[in-house]
Amino acid sequence: MSAKFEISAISSKSAYKIAMVRIDALMEMNEGAGPARKSVESDELEVLSILAERYEEKAFPMDFPTLAEAVRFALEQTGLGQTDLGKILGSRPRASELLNGRLGGLSRSMMQVLHDKLHIPAEILIRDMKSPALKL
Repeated sequence: MSAKFEISAISSKSAYKIAMVRIDALMEMNEGAGPARKSVESDELEVLSILAERYEEKAFPMDFPTLAEAVRFALEQTGLGQTDLGKILGSRPRASELLNGRLGGLSRSMMQVLHDKLHIPAEILIRDMKSPALKL
């Protein structure tokens, strides 16, 4: 006989804390291996995880990084530096302006190369629609 679990939306901090305690308990089952596959507990874990994630998205929204932050992070992740960025953009001064947050705007070709070479999400590159180079 299997136990039933009650499903309800997580809409408060206290409900979130209770859900997280239960998620932790489910994850610790079977000496930390989690619940058995295709069990009531594994279904409960999946549902609670989805509900907790939705609550987190609403309660703790994350802002996109600035363009300079995103480029610095991408350079760090790829082991590249400012000189490499200058080569990618075709201009060392432009690379410096970008990293220091003083670049007036990105051209479409700059957006494309940053996306292609450094894998910076398009959402970050096109977020600042005030860019004079971006008259769409």
